[in-house]
Amino acid sequence: MAIRRRNLIWNFLRTVLLTPVLGFINGNKLLDEEGTDSRTQLSSGDICVPKNEDVFILPPKPKDGDFVQFSVHVDSLLSPAIIKYSDRKILGDKEDLVLDNLSNFNLVYKKKSRSWEFS
Repeated sequence: MAIRRRNLIWNFLRTVLLTPVLGFINGNKLLDEEGTDSRTQLSSGDICVPKNEDVFILPPKPKDGDFVQFSVHVDSLLSPAIIKYSDRKILGDKEDLVLDNLSNFNLVYKKKSRSWEFS
């Protein structure tokens, strides 16, 4: 129980406190998006903090239950980041998702509906 609680605490700290300061976390690796192409190809399990017009591309061949976590940063409100539509619906629509509200959410791929949905 103590190990699980420690993991939950670490995940919370990493997501809420460190990620807005440091940028984008991919699994256990921190990827600094400064000075790189603004398009980011995501993998299942990634944690993202979108900022200033970032463009995210969801995993191209997702499996049922694959997820990506987002924590929309205040910097993204003036120049919103987007999640690019690419062959799989996002929230039931065949269009880009604009991230223009402060929020924390997961997008989970549902094989039955062939769509990325909130969890």
